[in-house]
Formats: sequence, structure tokens, C-alpha cells
Amino acid sequence: MHIDENEFFRGATLRICGSLEIEKALHSCFLFLQEFMPLDRVYLQCGDCDKHNIRTIATATPTEYTALDEITQFSPEVMDCEHKDLPERYGVYMFEGPESSPISREMLKFHQVPCTAHMVLPLISGEEIVGHLVCLTESEQKFTDEHARLISLLKEPFTIALSNTLKHRSELKLYDRNFFWEATIRICSSLEIEEALFSTLQFLQQDLPADKMALEYYEETLDSMRTIAIADSTGGKNVDLLTPLSAEAKELASRKYHGEHPRFYLFQNPKENKLAQE
Repeated sequence: MHIDENEFFRGATLRICGSLEIEKALHSCFLFLQEFMPLDRVYLQCGDCDKHNIRTIATATPTEYTALDEITQFSPEVMDCEHKDLPERYGVYMFEGPESSPISREMLKFHQVPCTAHMVLPLISGEEIVGHLVCLTESEQKFTDEHARLISLLKEPFTIALSNTLKHRSELKLYDRNFFWEATIRICSSLEIEEALFSTLQFLQQDLPADKMALEYYEETLDSMRTIAIADSTGGKNVDLLTPLSAEAKELASRKYHGEHPRFYLFQNPKENKLAQE
């Protein structure tokens, strides 16, 4: 079957770049690639064997896709392997089965997936390998040189997609750290809990539609919720309010405070939750 390289590249690239969520983009491209080769699963990974590990950030199959953050630690045997010793076609490493090399054996054992053959496309930025696209098949039909040639055409768009994803995840982690420390500073900013609560509310209102906050805890011996401070847009106030709970609300409170949700509980619709109502 004659395949137009330009059409293939355009179709795959549109799907790779079709979503900001890399797992969705990977799945869309996976379904497209299935039209040309016997694919059963793909992984997108970052890292290099020279760094002793590979981080898998997304996977896709015919029916599902998942964002991941899983690290495969390689053994000394793998670390001694040279890339130049691996079977390669068009810059794509070709493996006949899971036992064909220490690298493939350990990677597939880590992910615990069946495989009869797989291809690995190194993703290169400058002179550095920044990641890999791993294509697996479970069928009797093996990957061919033509399959490797087609996959090799996608090196640049997958490298760009990987770089953008890693940058985005790094920014999210930095934001989460900054958010945590800013909130912590405000919570600990005053010995007066009502002032700290008001300061925290003002900070949270930058990101959340929060109008009021209350600091409370469950008085198990009294079957009640005790509120010790409240805050709204006008300021904070120190209080000591005891709210008796019904049997239904008491059961909910006991569960929330004993393992199910020990830190935070979100009421999407307070009118439908007895604990929130009371």
C-alpha cells in the first residue's frame, strides 16, 4: 500500500498537537497510527538511560488513555548497554520480543504488559535524548522497516509535544509549591486565629469563589461541631459556637474525621448534604 508521507505526517501531527492534555493527544495519534501498523499500546517517556531511569508520562490503548508519572529504575546491566548495539532502522530501535534486550525486558516487566514486539523512537533535542515514544504490539504481525520509517517521521512533533508537556507540568508544580507556602505564611501570620483566617480567605479569593470561611472541629463526646473562628469580606471573628448534630449528620462527621476525608471535604451542593445543612 502506497502511503503519502506528507499526508501521514500532517494527519499524525494534527492529532499530536490537537489537545493540551498529552494523554488525549497520544490516544488520538494512536488511533490514527493503528491504520498503518499493528499497534496495541504506546507509551510516551522522558529521560535517558544515561540518567539511570525513564519516566513514563502517558500511555494509550485502543480503549483508554492515562496521564502517568511512573519511574523505571534500570539495573547496572542496562546501564552497561550501548545504544549503538541495539537493532535500529531509520533511527528507530526495533525489538523482536520482551527478552531481546535488557532494556526492553526491564521496561516491560515494570509496566507488566504483554508484548510480542516493540519499537522505540528516541526523541532528540539538539544532541540530547529527551524522551522516547514506545510502540508495542501483541499480535503475531511484527513491526517492519516501513513501520519504523513512518514512526521516524514523527520525531519532531513528538519531541515538541513532550517538551511542552514537561514545561507545563513543571509550571504546575512550581505554582502548587508557591500556593502552599503563601497559604502557610498567611495561616501562621498571626497568633490571633481570626486574623490569620481572614488573611487566608483574602489569598484564596484570588483563585476560589470563596465568600466565607469557618474553622471548626468535631466534638465527638458532645456529638457536635465546634466553630472557633469565622471570616468574610469584612474581617475575621473569634467565636465559640457549638452545633448539635442529628444522628445522620453525626455519622457523616464521624466518617469524615476518621479516615475517609481527614483533611478537607468539599460540598458541591450543601442543600443535599445533611452535615453541611446543620
